[in-house]
Amino acid sequence: MSDSGLATRAGTTVSSPDRVPAPVRNAMTVDVEDYFHAEALSACFPVDGWDLLESRVEANVDQLLVLFAAAKVTATFFILGWVAERYPRMVVAIADAGHEIASHGYNHRRVDRQQRFEFEEDIRRATAILEDVSGQAIVGYRAPTFSITRNNFWAFDVLENAGYRYSSSIFPIRHDNYGIHDAPRFPFHPPNSGIIEHGTLWNQFSSRRRRIFSPAAILAFSEKYEAGQPCR
Repeated sequence: MSDSGLATRAGTTVSSPDRVPAPVRNAMTVDVEDYFHAEALSACFPVDGWDLLESRVEANVDQLLVLFAAAKVTATFFILGWVAERYPRMVVAIADAGHEIASHGYNHRRVDRQQRFEFEEDIRRATAILEDVSGQAIVGYRAPTFSITRNNFWAFDVLENAGYRYSSSIFPIRHDNYGIHDAPRFPFHPPNSGIIEHGTLWNQFSSRRRRIFSPAAILAFSEKYEAGQPCR
């Protein structure tokens, strides 16, 4: 056996038994929001009409909890405060199943469209609702539409001052609505911040980085809009 820990058999290099690769740890996350909260549909579904729309979030989350339980998987659920206010039973069910409750802000308003004082209030409101309903301390945050970019790194100061320990808000890709294409692939501390940023999952093919959609994202948008609804 060579010093490198590799053995050669029939001209093929194979891993030595005493060099077993470390297991890969994967993280499952879910953004808990309804279809009408999506940035791409914001022009079709004004905020003041949300309560009049059919909600699908509870049914979709119930299905996910069954799937995760069957696979013995635990996840972090980034939940909108607006959703938690209206569906507290769902939040309790998520927490009771052993999943982490984290914040997705209050009503899915992009961070880069808020002033600092507005973001502070958004974070305060969402945190209070989620902690009250779930009984968990909320220490994780994901910005709606991944809307923390180099232009608003002050958001990390707000999160740290509010007691948050980590964020998952930066998408390391080129995109017209969000992303920092050269952001680190692995957890890092933004400049002058104690917050840890865990970038969103992506894969790289050739020179392009592409998003990998989670089963939750696919499930949430699996139903088409019925005729007569404002968005098609």
